Order: sequence, then C-alpha cells, then structure tokens
Amino acid sequence: NGLLTTENKEIAIVRGMKVANESELNTAFSTTGDLYIYVVNNIECTNVISTDNINHKLDLNNNNISYTKQNESFVFLTLGTNSKLIVLDSSREKQGNIVASLIDTASVSDGVDRKNSIFCIRNNGILSIESGTISTKVNQSLIKKTSGSGVDDIGTTIDNFGIVNLNGGSITTDVYTSAVVWAVVVDSVSTARGIVNGGTVNLNAGIIASKAKASMQKAGMVYGRTFAYAYGIVNPNGTINNTNNVVFATEAIANSDGTYKNQTDKGEIVNEAKTT
Repeated sequence: NGLLTTENKEIAIVRGMKVANESELNTAFSTTGDLYIYVVNNIECTNVISTDNINHKLDLNNNNISYTKQNESFVFLTLGTNSKLIVLDSSREKQGNIVASLIDTASVSDGVDRKNSIFCIRNNGILSIESGTISTKVNQSLIKKTSGSGVDDIGTTIDNFGIVNLNGGSITTDVYTSAVVWAVVVDSVSTARGIVNGGTVNLNAGIIASKAKASMQKAGMVYGRTFAYAYGIVNPNGTINNTNNVVFATEAIANSDGTYKNQTDKGEIVNEAKTT
C-alpha cells in the first residue's frame, strides 16, 4: 500500500552439505561442529557409522539411509557422548527413513542355530526426532531341509544411554523369525523393541510401533516352540518423561503351526504386549 517498513533481524548461517552417496554421508558425519545434512538420494551403506563431536541436522528429504546384513549382530549408527543429532524430513511426503535390516530368506536349515541382535541407532549423546522414520527390520526365515535350525533374533531401533527427544515422526521395529524343527526341539524367538532406555527419553509426540512374529516349519515328527515379544520401550534403569501424546502400537504373534504346546500370555506393562 505504498508503505515501507524496516526491521532488523539476525540470520544464523549454518554450513550445509548435500549428500547423495555413502562416501558423502561419511564425510558429513566426520565433520565436527554444526552442519545441515540434506539427503538427495536413497543411500545403501556398506559399513556402519560412528560419529562424535557433532551438532548436526539430518534432513532425510523423503529418502532412505539403509544398512543391511544377512546373519550377524550389529549397530548401524553410533552417536558419541558429545553428539547432537536432529533427524527431520522437510519433504511434503515425510516418508524418509533411517533403517537397519537383517534379511535372510534364502538360507537352508543346516543344523546351526541363528542368534542375532541388531540396532539402528545407539545413542550416547542427544538425539531428537522431529519427523521421518527410524526403523529396524528383521526377516530371518529359513528354508526347510532335513536338518533343524533354531532362530532367536532381537531387533531394537534405538539403544539409548543419553537423551532421546521424540517430538514427531515414527520409531518402528518389525521382526519375523521362522525356524525349522527336525529330530530335536528348536525354538523360533522373535523380539521387537522400539527403545531400550538406560538414559532419558522425552516423549512429546510421534509414534512407536513394534511388531514381532515367530513361526515354525515342521520337517519331521518333532514339534518346536515359538515365542514372540513386542515392546514399545524397555526401561531397565532409565527415565521416561511422558506427555501422553505419543501413540504406542505393539503386536506379538507366535504361530502355533509345528508346535506341540499352546499357551498365551498377554499383558500391558508400560506399553508392552507379549505372546508365547
């Protein structure tokens, strides 16, 4: 309307880095101080990441950062005690994901039991989740042969020894195990944990979803056992500050096919669902 307004404002300048591959992502996490990381492609990592002395914002921008192994225990991303990381997704879709996966669906049962524990993030600093998803996925389903193999897998999305601020977005864990019983009794155990907390978790907004499913393939006359456990938060010695604005969804399914005894135990203990 022909009027002129003058106003003084302080503008903070923060270093920014676009990352399109694993090498650039590693460079970003090895850069100390303040950094805005803008992800422009899906990135499949071949190595785990460990970082410290950072104060970074990681903008997933509707892309996935993933790490996948077949049959071993691991921690994908480790944040040191002097680390501050904010995870967000500035895209309209907000479907970006940091995901740790164990996928083993083509191995035959060979008489050797499988036992793995994987973590997406181990946090020793301050981790804040604003939007997007942090997840862990396990699918270890053996092919039936004339040899029995048990499977006992644990998937944990965040292993916390520092501070986690859940301000939005999702923490999801999906674990599926399928063992093969032959000659001797074996177990198929599936455990899904959203957060294991030995520090402080501030629950302000968002979703924590954990699903565990265990199955058994019967290759002979012997029956096996299936166990499924799903936890939103396992809190052995930490602190949880809950505003009751976080949605918890836990589901545990232990299939009875190929098993010799059925017993169900369901409980709600600090957002816990358990089925045996």
